[in-house]
Amino acid sequence: MDNDKLKNAINKAEEMLPNYGVKVAGGKTYLMVVHRLEILREVFGMELGIKTEIIHHDSERVIVSAKIIDCNGMIYGSGLAEEYRNDGNVNATSATENAESSAIGRALASLGLHGGEYPSADEMNKAINSNRKPRNEPLPTPTSGAWEDAIIPIGKHKGKTLGSLPPRSRDWFLENFTANENYPDSIAFRKACDECMGKGSSTEDTLTDEISEQTAQDGEDEDVPF
Repeated sequence: MDNDKLKNAINKAEEMLPNYGVKVAGGKTYLMVVHRLEILREVFGMELGIKTEIIHHDSERVIVSAKIIDCNGMIYGSGLAEEYRNDGNVNATSATENAESSAIGRALASLGLHGGEYPSADEMNKAINSNRKPRNEPLPTPTSGAWEDAIIPIGKHKGKTLGSLPPRSRDWFLENFTANENYPDSIAFRKACDECMGKGSSTEDTLTDEISEQTAQDGEDEDVPF
């Protein structure tokens, strides 16, 4: 790798910081990953690339690695990032994408393109503000095959049954939950949601009737169950 190009890239990142930097926890300034990626491509073109890999993933968390490499596979920078699926609305559906972005940011930082701070902006804020407590225990086993006993796999209601939710929270899952084909618990829960909606079960009338009977309480229920 051309050291002069690297110095040029680092200087560009420092020059962009006053105008494009964002404030993060502690009053420090951080240059977003998207701007550092632009600098990498502007200075190095296709000489350097980014290789990402999922190191670990399950129903609880995902770990992604990112490496800055050349066409010969030589590694010039690397980074790791971990995201928990129950950590907020975005991670409920996009934990892998979040982890990949953070890993890329750390790989760029290890190359020298840190734009003021080494950790990602999200990581710095999470370290101070996150109230998430990792939940490593396995999901409970459903007591029956009824949709009411289906176990919720994500969010703050994780581990509860679909039938125990207040109507509006349950409606959110029925309308918005997308199964992840890599996780049997997720697939089973989506099937239960479909049964609840009357799409895949003979309980078609049961569902809507039960939900409609409680509409008077909807004002007290939360909309998004995270």
